[in-house]
Amino acid sequence: DEAVISVAVPTAAAYAAADAQLMAGFTGLATALVLALAAAWFGSDLFLFKQFRSLMAASTRLAQGQLTARTGFRSTRGELGRLGRSFDDMAAALETRNREREAAERERGRLMDEIERERATFEGIVTSMTQGVIMVDEDGQVRFFSGQAGRLLGLEPTQHLGGSVAAMLLGIRSAAVAAETVPSWEAVRDDVVELPSFDISMRDVRPVDLRLDFFPIALEEGERSGFGILVRDVTGDRDVSRAKDALISIVSHELRTPLASIRSFSELLLIYDDPEVRQEFLGVINAESERLSRLLTEMLDLARIESGNFELNTGEVEVGPLLQECVRIYDPLAGQGRLALEAIVESELPAVAVNADRLKQVVYNLLDNALKFTHVGSIRLQARQEGQEVWVSVTDTGIGIAADDLEPIFERFHQGGPAISGKPRGLGLGLSLCREIVGRYRGRIWAESVERRGSTFTVALPVVAAPGAGLAEGAASVQV
Repeated sequence: DEAVISVAVPTAAAYAAADAQLMAGFTGLATALVLALAAAWFGSDLFLFKQFRSLMAASTRLAQGQLTARTGFRSTRGELGRLGRSFDDMAAALETRNREREAAERERGRLMDEIERERATFEGIVTSMTQGVIMVDEDGQVRFFSGQAGRLLGLEPTQHLGGSVAAMLLGIRSAAVAAETVPSWEAVRDDVVELPSFDISMRDVRPVDLRLDFFPIALEEGERSGFGILVRDVTGDRDVSRAKDALISIVSHELRTPLASIRSFSELLLIYDDPEVRQEFLGVINAESERLSRLLTEMLDLARIESGNFELNTGEVEVGPLLQECVRIYDPLAGQGRLALEAIVESELPAVAVNADRLKQVVYNLLDNALKFTHVGSIRLQARQEGQEVWVSVTDTGIGIAADDLEPIFERFHQGGPAISGKPRGLGLGLSLCREIVGRYRGRIWAESVERRGSTFTVALPVVAAPGAGLAEGAASVQV
């Protein structure tokens, strides 16, 4: 048999202990949650936010040009760590490229300096060259025009630099003596591979002979990039060639004449028995022989001067006795032409430092010319002291010399004035030899003349001794 006992307990009393435990659990859980949240907050501030600030600071330094800026996230895991490593790799790449750029800039600067030195060297070489240089590109535009080329061609380089070479050739053509000698650019361009060249003469105080050589310029093998023009002054070479031609022509004529006379009169001597006629013919043969000897002497002296073997022995020479000897020798020749020959020598002249034979040669040449170009009148040989020089002059009353010939007459092969019938003009070397001889002894020679009234040639030689105390107040005149 079962018995059932029912006890009634209030609900609040029944659950009071359980509620108390539940409240205590909730309180602890809340406390733990609050503490966990607080720990998470402080942890994020210490780790996450700190890393973000480091990344921002590195970015700022990088933006300011500090390419060594890094985040230091190499050991950090997660997305932030990968972001930091990517940033560091980017900064390292930028730093490497910057170093390469700086190295390239330094190399570029070095190359530019080298190019500038090469350019300065090139310009220095071109400037010092006696030849002119012009560069033309493949389109026919002038890219370089040296100053020497402008001076030789009579053109202003800046006016043609950057212009067409065709216009430049037209400018050359307008300044050339013969325009037809300057080809067109088209004609030159078609033949430039064959290295064409042409000669022109430019208008000047005297014609200037130029040679223009064209040559191709290739910057790469097998590729033509333009043309060069070398401008050379060949006036000297042409003058030498012309002088040689003139010498051959003059010598062949001047030597043939006395030789023909000697041969002709020698043949006549074989026919005529008349003593007077034979004496006359012998006189002609003797005169022509002397003339031939004089021509050959001038040629030999010219050759010696050119070779540097010209005799320059120097001594103290008394001018007065030497000039009187010259007068005694030439007086018979002057008498044949019915000319009066006199010498006026200042007394007590100081000696001069020359070679006596060479000084005689100068005086003989001057007297020869005076006799050759004087029809009537007189010839005067005079010597006087002027300062520290002794002046020796030969004055005649002949045909005179044109003013334009007073300087050129001392040049080789130059013959001033018209030829005189029966008096050969010679090779045109006498006065040139006189100037060479006088110049070797530090002297001077010049001419003064009035056409149809006569000429005076003066030689000034430095003295080697002071004049005597009693230098003549007047002049001692010796007339022959």
